Amino acid sequence: QAGLIAQMDRAGVGRAVTASIATKPTQMEAIFAFSAAMAANPRFIPFPSVLPSAPDALAWVERAAGRFVGLKIHPLYQNVFFDDPAFVEFMKAAREAGLVVLMHAGRDPEFPGDLRAAPENVARLLDAVDGVKLIAAHLGGWKEWEASLRRLAGREGLYLDTSSSLGRLPRDLALAIV
Repeated sequence: QAGLIAQMDRAGVGRAVTASIATKPTQMEAIFAFSAAMAANPRFIPFPSVLPSAPDALAWVERAAGRFVGLKIHPLYQNVFFDDPAFVEFMKAAREAGLVVLMHAGRDPEFPGDLRAAPENVARLLDAVDGVKLIAAHLGGWKEWEASLRRLAGREGLYLDTSSSLGRLPRDLALAIV
């Protein structure tokens, strides 16, 4: 934590979200322990990860409730499809538990051509899980910013983060999305 705090101080950042990605069920215990340690410092807002396909994923959602603000999901690294009924149930469980879901949106350099996290799919997920609190990372769709502007910008209950985005798209487009 000390190194991250020093970087935050140099950049003038008061609080930071930390997010982990579980790609195997066996990683969730360690991720939750790491997130709990981060939560002990008021400068951090940890978002642990639950693997939505884990047999006990809904129990992990309940375990996160009341302990953390939200969960981190990365559809590509976790092999999530938004129209999968089990994932829709996972998202409904997160909504019922009062958890925010921080989700990668858009392209990923490790998965060229895989658009399962495209803004259009994020919009369909929001339609399927009314009332879920969702943060679509990377201004709603890394390297899919035009689609994010059309399908996600200004949508009720949806938040967009700016990670890995600002400076990578035209200023006018970034301002229009914001």
